[in-house]
Order: sequence, then structure tokens, then C-alpha cells
Amino acid sequence: MDFQLSEEQKLVRETFERFCEERIKPQAAALDEAHEFPRDLFRELGELGLFGLRYPESLGGTNLNFVSYCMAITEVARGSMSLAAAATMQSLMSTDFLYRYGNES
Repeated sequence: MDFQLSEEQKLVRETFERFCEERIKPQAAALDEAHEFPRDLFRELGELGLFGLRYPESLGGTNLNFVSYCMAITEVARGSMSLAAAATMQSLMSTDFLYRYGNES
């Protein structure tokens, strides 16, 4: 079994690591103290493709795997556990239910 990261997985990790350092960490403490939901950061996670990492390209996803998702959300959690928790609920529950049980109508 090959445990080396693919080039795509390395890119996912680097992308979310950079996002964490540049966007999440600088404002994480202030957001937690203010008890505010970080709508802008959440939207940016979507724009980066976090919520579609595990889904087929035909549905707007990137057709990667769960390992790629785990690497991405781990980087998010390094900056803000609360943001990572909210993003995980969206990624693993909401979008998954739509993928499994939704239709195009």
C-alpha cells in the first residue's frame, strides 16, 4: 500500500494551510470572543472547494477522496476549531444528504 500523498493531495493541503495562516488565524480569536459566525470565511471555504472535495466533477465537486477532505479540514481546525466544526457539519452531513438523496429537479 502506498502512503505517499498524490500531487493533488499536496495541493489541497498547501491551499488550506495557506488559507488558515492568511485568513483564519488572524481573526479566529476575535470571532470566538464576539460569538459571531464567520460568514465570510465560511463562504471562502466554499469558494476554495471544501464542500465539494468528495463529490463528482459532474455535480460541481473535485472528485477527490476522504483523505483529501481530512487534510483540508485539519488545516482549517489549526486556525479555528469552531469554524472547522461548522464546516464539517456542512461537508459531512448537509452536502452528503443532498448527494445521496437529492435529485436535479
